Amino acid sequence: MARRSRLGTALRSAVDPGVLKLVAPAYALPFLDMAAGLVGFPGLASVWYLLFGPAVGLHALLAFSVASRVEAPAVPVPELPDLERTRRELSEAFKALGFAEGATAADDLGVEYAQLQPVLARRRSTDSLVVAQVPGLATETYSQGLSVLRDVLELSRATSPAERERLEQEIAATEIELEQLKRDPAEAGRARIREDRLASNRELLAIMQQQRERIDQLLFQAERCEGSLRRTRLELAGMDATGAEDSVSSVVETLRLTLNHANAVQKEMQRLVRPRTS
Repeated sequence: MARRSRLGTALRSAVDPGVLKLVAPAYALPFLDMAAGLVGFPGLASVWYLLFGPAVGLHALLAFSVASRVEAPAVPVPELPDLERTRRELSEAFKALGFAEGATAADDLGVEYAQLQPVLARRRSTDSLVVAQVPGLATETYSQGLSVLRDVLELSRATSPAERERLEQEIAATEIELEQLKRDPAEAGRARIREDRLASNRELLAIMQQQRERIDQLLFQAERCEGSLRRTRLELAGMDATGAEDSVSSVVETLRLTLNHANAVQKEMQRLVRPRTS
């Protein structure tokens, strides 16, 4: 049954417009050779039919190559309405938090994904089998970018500028008070309490600074997802028949590398911020 399925997919690939465009020049060679024999080169006319063999072989090779990609496991991705709703919610949450950079990242990611869709639609109408893997990978890249931005939002809420400013003001006030207490030996007990408070607040400020660095790293991954979607759109828009295979392979490789790297960074960030258990 599986063999029949692969054969059926290969046969459908053989008549796909994208494959036919690639093998058309090979099929034209025998006819050109035959025409050359008819107009005065009879030495060539006796072998023109032998050129059909290589043309058919090339056609079969391309058909099975495309079919093998089509049969690759489909990438499970969320429904598009859910993704768009998530993007809007993220953008609104970032704006409410006053984090313009996060809102811009969410909006830009959505715009790039939306602009890619008509390009994919046009390519599917002419090169459906050649670009078969791209729509799923593009949607997963969009989903991964949104997932990264959800982590950015969570960290941003915990390290808001207002909270950081409040902590810095408290540290400055405690430092002044501590200097005054140290001048009076009778206030040694209160001075030790202020020293402990100061150490605790400085530690919290350092943690907040680390979280801000993690936010920057995650934002960069969201930007990489957006950049990969943009490259996909540009590559597909400029793809011609002769370079279709190479262009699509490059697009697929870029999307996969972006997904793997963003996922790895996200998991590492989650591991670092997860509370340690004894």
